[in-house]
Amino acid sequence: MTKPPVLILGARSDIGKAVAHRFASLGHPIQLAARNAADLEADKVDMELRHAVSVALHDFDAQDSGTLVGISSVAGERGCATNYVYGAAKAGFTAFLSGLRNRLSKRGVHVVTVLPGFVATQMTEDMDLPAKLTAEPGEVADAIVRAVERKTDVIYVRPVWRVIMMVIRCIPERMFKRMKI
Repeated sequence: MTKPPVLILGARSDIGKAVAHRFASLGHPIQLAARNAADLEADKVDMELRHAVSVALHDFDAQDSGTLVGISSVAGERGCATNYVYGAAKAGFTAFLSGLRNRLSKRGVHVVTVLPGFVATQMTEDMDLPAKLTAEPGEVADAIVRAVERKTDVIYVRPVWRVIMMVIRCIPERMFKRMKI
């Protein structure tokens, strides 16, 4: 069985190299990404010879420019009884992206948080979702491209979700507990 490739961001660090070697020793093809990746040529050759796997080098620098896009969820904006674990994970991810955005903005890195709402995917194909609230994957892609081009920080793929979530956030906790959301 062919092992899937492993991408190591920050491959120049000692930990990055150790992780790359460990996966390579298990037969995974390795993708090493770092600033000035050509400087890792000796590490590439070493891993290829030592572990008999393919190794590719990629220039990668997320501290001075570029855009990072994180797909979060409207489920992270208010804890719901039906999906609170998923919502908590997405709430944490949204907060992480916000902090990352604030930290990296001074360096010219743009961080986009995407809150798509319902999306018609394989994961949701058996769910009865309201058509007016459900985006198609291509619609999400278009919204992300627009956000990157316009330097928008947080996007709701369908604008109606911004209104829906504003209302949901305003419901007092005492009432919210009684709702089936």
